[in-house]
Amino acid sequence: MCECMSTANNTSRYMHPLFFIQNQKAYVFRKQMQHIFFQVLLVLHLIVMRGNIFVICFQMKFEAKRKAEEERRKREMELTKREVVNVTHLVIPAELGALLQTASGG
Repeated sequence: MCECMSTANNTSRYMHPLFFIQNQKAYVFRKQMQHIFFQVLLVLHLIVMRGNIFVICFQMKFEAKRKAEEERRKREMELTKREVVNVTHLVIPAELGALLQTASGG
């Protein structure tokens, strides 16, 4: 049996140079995987946020169009409420008639 594997000195196996190298490689590998994982997580987060921003912008544009259409309908309803009355048969007072004639130059 190897001296580093003896049960008498348990700490000596952790002092072996190969153990440190393996530990270091594992540490570097974990850090790389962690970095890649967070990069992927960030990209997914940005994709989701971009989608949310797109939805919010779409909702805002849709709301603006809806309000403009509603205003247009209100204006149309306001115009259709007005009635055109034929005023040719109404009696014009003499003073107003004289004033209209002098204003027209006749």
